[in-house]
Amino acid sequence: MTTTHGFINCDTCKGLFSCHDRDGSFERWGEGETIRLVNNPAQWGTDKPTYRLLGFSKGDTQNQAMSEAKSGKLPFDEVPFNGKVMRNRLDQLLNAKGKYSYELKEILASDAKSGGKVREILHRCTSRHLTNAKPGETFIMLGLEKELIAWSKELFEQHFGKLKTIQETTYRNADLSFAHVAHPSGRQTNPQYLKWCEGAYKKPKVRWALDELHYRKLKVKS
Repeated sequence: MTTTHGFINCDTCKGLFSCHDRDGSFERWGEGETIRLVNNPAQWGTDKPTYRLLGFSKGDTQNQAMSEAKSGKLPFDEVPFNGKVMRNRLDQLLNAKGKYSYELKEILASDAKSGGKVREILHRCTSRHLTNAKPGETFIMLGLEKELIAWSKELFEQHFGKLKTIQETTYRNADLSFAHVAHPSGRQTNPQYLKWCEGAYKKPKVRWALDELHYRKLKVKS
């Protein structure tokens, strides 16, 4: 399947949920169940990327921005990292109210409670939208939780073959590279985030990501 710039029509995971209703402009699956999914996927950029920047969840701000874009109130290109804090931090390199949480750790923890539904959604999404990756591409994942890294590596191995761990946050095979970086959300101050980007902490995770991007760039040229 080829995905292009714009909203993505996909109902691959709909059958995993019993309850189907709507959240504004989009279908919502699983309201009242262990986990809930608002069906508003989208892609920004080319269908032949060199780098793929992958998020994991949307908080209230992003879901609101998606609804505004769908109704024409907000330009589609302004949706990613809506708000100055996240956009500025990307240049240098999820928090809901109420019943459901967009916190990555809580989403990961809900997998067992939902009978493996989180992993199944990841598998289906990867199978449908990411397996068209071409040699030379690099996947950049937002989120440094150890469990997420382990899940991601295991999942990508199912679709792309054996992956070699290079550092705690990077892995690769002959054709593709994968790097995990900090999520640039607003929970940290700018000085804290800049310190992270500068590699001032014990483990140089930014350097590891940059090294992997550099490695793949050289491989493509050779």
